[in-house]
Amino acid sequence: RNRPAVPFVQGTQQGEITVDPWLCREASLGDKVLYNCTEYDPEYVVVENRCPVGAKYTQKSDVPQVLGCTDLDNCVLTETPQCLCRPACDMAGLTPPGTCNELGECCQTICQGKSKADLFPTANQPRCGRLIDPIGQNWCNGDLDQKWTLTSVTGQLTVQVFENAKDKLVHSYKGSAPSLTVDSTPAMSNADRALLDEVFHPGGEDSPGEDWFALRLQGPGTTERAEGQFVWTRSLRNLVVVPWVLSVASFG
Repeated sequence: RNRPAVPFVQGTQQGEITVDPWLCREASLGDKVLYNCTEYDPEYVVVENRCPVGAKYTQKSDVPQVLGCTDLDNCVLTETPQCLCRPACDMAGLTPPGTCNELGECCQTICQGKSKADLFPTANQPRCGRLIDPIGQNWCNGDLDQKWTLTSVTGQLTVQVFENAKDKLVHSYKGSAPSLTVDSTPAMSNADRALLDEVFHPGGEDSPGEDWFALRLQGPGTTERAEGQFVWTRSLRNLVVVPWVLSVASFG
């Protein structure tokens, strides 16, 4: 319908105006601006915005809107690691987009698709030997005898070819020149620290609610998963007694 020819007050949301006793929202149709209006009752709006008695929040408008984690009718925000992660990841407009997993880790696809590379055992080896010696050096880039197809599980591959199988491995991190060691200071980003603080101190508590809290760290300087992981435990007995025993037996 057309806009009412009476004074109006601009609403709190973009594209929304209040014309007592009407609440009107803008709707564009081509080059025309139309308004969809419904009767506005301020007292009803206040009552509808109240949270149930006993809820953590007083008003529904105060409840954080987290996709898949907010129950607005009951004013409840699910505080799982995945839900706590989403505001700074799924909803942050990251480039490339981020997606939180069940562990509360923000995952981004930095590189994707297939890559091809020829691997030669010596630094200055001719890439196309048959152009030099078709008999003694019968190889050429893109047409080598041995071929492998590798798929990454954790998002990074390290591949190297040696003329001597006993040669030491060298490493390259973030495009650095290959070396025997990686010079990198292990550290956590401010966002990761804030997330860890929320998960480790739920509701402001001194420690996690569970008896066993594992930290899965990645990057240079961290322990390989095959070697072990960093954990916090409420009691040393969790380190020596298998979990199923603790679930059926009482220790006082």
